[in-house]
Amino acid sequence: MHLTVTAAQQKMETANSNHAIALAKVDQLKSQFQTEIMDENLRQPCRWNDMYNKLILWKESHAGDTCVNYDAKKDDEETKRLNRWVITQRSAYKYWNNGDKKHIKDHRIDALNKVS
Repeated sequence: MHLTVTAAQQKMETANSNHAIALAKVDQLKSQFQTEIMDENLRQPCRWNDMYNKLILWKESHAGDTCVNYDAKKDDEETKRLNRWVITQRSAYKYWNNGDKKHIKDHRIDALNKVS
């Protein structure tokens, strides 16, 4: 069976369209799966999650600002700890963004991106 050029082009366009639809579905499932992993990991009790939740509270009480400034004369130890934690997370993000994935887990990057 010989295809004409037009028929072959139509089949190719259909295949490309189906491929694009399939890729969009895969991306959607990947995004949903990553969100589920992030949410599950954020429910686990650990220091990182505690500090993450404190950052969320900070943001809510500071008009959406995630810049945790610390003034030794005015602020308490908890604010100092949160300030240092945020600085550490920003540093880990820079490493992660440059391909060095050992400093922070992917689901934590997703969580931090969700906050900022």
